[in-house]
Amino acid sequence: MKLFFLFSEAFVLGFFPIMLVRKGALSVVYFPLFFFVYSIIDSSLPTSFYQLLIICFLGYYVIYHLPFFFKNIFSIIIVLYFSLLALDVPDLVKIRSAFLEVVTLFLLIGVIPEIYKKYPRDVVFKEVSFSAILILVLFIVNALFSTLFKFNPGMMYGISGGVLFGKIIFANFNIMPLACYVVFQRAIKDKKPLYLLVFLITVFLVLLSLRRTVMLLTILGAFVSLVNLVEFKNLKKLLGLVGVISIVTLVVITSTGFLGMLKERYELRNLDDKSLEEEQRIQEIGLVYNDLFVYYDYNPWFGFRLFDAKGNYGKGVFGDRNLHTDLTVLVHSGGFFGLFLYLSMVCTVFLSVWRRTSTKFDYMQFFFILLVFSIFFVTGRFNNVQSSIMIYLILCLPFALDEIHSGRQKKVNFPESV
Repeated sequence: MKLFFLFSEAFVLGFFPIMLVRKGALSVVYFPLFFFVYSIIDSSLPTSFYQLLIICFLGYYVIYHLPFFFKNIFSIIIVLYFSLLALDVPDLVKIRSAFLEVVTLFLLIGVIPEIYKKYPRDVVFKEVSFSAILILVLFIVNALFSTLFKFNPGMMYGISGGVLFGKIIFANFNIMPLACYVVFQRAIKDKKPLYLLVFLITVFLVLLSLRRTVMLLTILGAFVSLVNLVEFKNLKKLLGLVGVISIVTLVVITSTGFLGMLKERYELRNLDDKSLEEEQRIQEIGLVYNDLFVYYDYNPWFGFRLFDAKGNYGKGVFGDRNLHTDLTVLVHSGGFFGLFLYLSMVCTVFLSVWRRTSTKFDYMQFFFILLVFSIFFVTGRFNNVQSSIMIYLILCLPFALDEIHSGRQKKVNFPESV
């Protein structure tokens, strides 16, 4: 695994600066790749070096796109507010990485639309899809090496055999539906077999993760892409293609141990015994409510302390378990004022995109991304920044110049051989 980690780190440290030189500000689309790599490896370099790189890259995007101050003022206000809250944290080193990552997210939410305005939409989409397929390829290779070397430090759901995912656990899977959505869309739109193959392999692995929302959103994203990009007259050809894929899939899952592994993991997760009321994510909302309005443990307007929830909510009933939902994390860290700033920032960018939405393709994409954001807001976590940034990279595509399509999204015409 060390060799894989070294290769992955060397790749991203070489690749990102090259993209910065070649693509300029559009290299921002590779930020999720950068964060994803550092979420799956044990870095051989000091954490401070990784953080310094983020500051340098982020500084470049912000300084050259300062007009975003006036387009989404909440993006700046929440950064300043979180910076003030950080001054009250006893151990700033403990939250430094989380603080830097969410500040990166907040600033990029404002900056991404300004960057996109400089480039044609086709160019932006191709770069986003290339970033996405690199993420999926690394995801697949990571699963391969983790399985071969039995690397499983997270022991997610108690899974200890079969296909393993290394350090990728829980919220780290959240980027998969978004990356799959873009890759599958590119596979259909430009008829790229390699992209389709990577997508299909990723779907199999996602199913083995037993992450329910990730599984659902991945399949839903593929459906949205099909509806958006395939003309009605090509429906028969599409159904034929789906039929071929289904047969191949059936052969694969019946001739391998896929079904047995899936059943074993389903039983390990014990989903049948989990009702909504028993989910700790739901319980934690009630616990934080009691903290604020029953026991008055901390200020409802400004919260308890930034990213310091472990053991500091619900009278410690869940021990060192952290808060999961974005709602409770934001309220506990920054109170209702922090929640207001966050939602105002997000609503500003969603409303800006809505005003630029005019085609069926953009409407369906808008509602799909809105659904992804809403689900992840409930399940958490916004501070898993690779998935959060990817949301806005896709959402903000209508800001890009539409010189090629003249306001219309090109439909896919399958070749006669399909």
